[in-house]
Amino acid sequence: MENMREITGYITDLEGNKLKEIMEGDRFQSGASLDAFRTKKIREEAALVSGDKQEWNLEHFFKGHIPEIRGLMKSIPEQMMKSLSVYERSFLFSIATYVGYEDCCLKYDNGICLDFEALIDISGMSRGMLSKVLGDLKQADIIYKGVNSKGIQYFVNPWIYCKGVRINAVLKTMFKNYHVRVLGGQQWGKVGIFDDVTLAQRVRQVKDATIL
Repeated sequence: MENMREITGYITDLEGNKLKEIMEGDRFQSGASLDAFRTKKIREEAALVSGDKQEWNLEHFFKGHIPEIRGLMKSIPEQMMKSLSVYERSFLFSIATYVGYEDCCLKYDNGICLDFEALIDISGMSRGMLSKVLGDLKQADIIYKGVNSKGIQYFVNPWIYCKGVRINAVLKTMFKNYHVRVLGGQQWGKVGIFDDVTLAQRVRQVKDATIL
């Protein structure tokens, strides 16, 4: 199948003589990069053998967006953004392990969505306090309350918690008014589709902002 790929360039010597074709899809690494990788692997293996480290493969896990969560712990008066209350922080910690894969819906491992009674049991809050916390988090676009044919559903903002490497595109509509801390308080709904592709780069650009 090699002859089916397109030639995109050539490797040449200092005099310009062609030594090898560069085919479509070929990738190259420098010798220094390969040596550094081998050295890193050797050190990791040595650490495991010596007992300094051990493998830590967890079967189930969720992702927490560290810079964004840290941003939620601080108030930004000039942008009218308050920090989370103690109860709001407690609630978000209690529901972290129930975040659904890709859709960020709060649910049990068997796929059944968490209802209000389940959230009372999981959070340990009274009915009145939980109702207030959910209302405040909904107003802050951190929690979204939806309804389907089976009943009420609760979703958490993927800027805070998620699972997997993809999210359902409808989440951006649900949380369109959320002020993204790592983007300087910009509303998610105003971030264009092409901007989303480079969000990681943009986050790095503002990582020294006062909110982090």
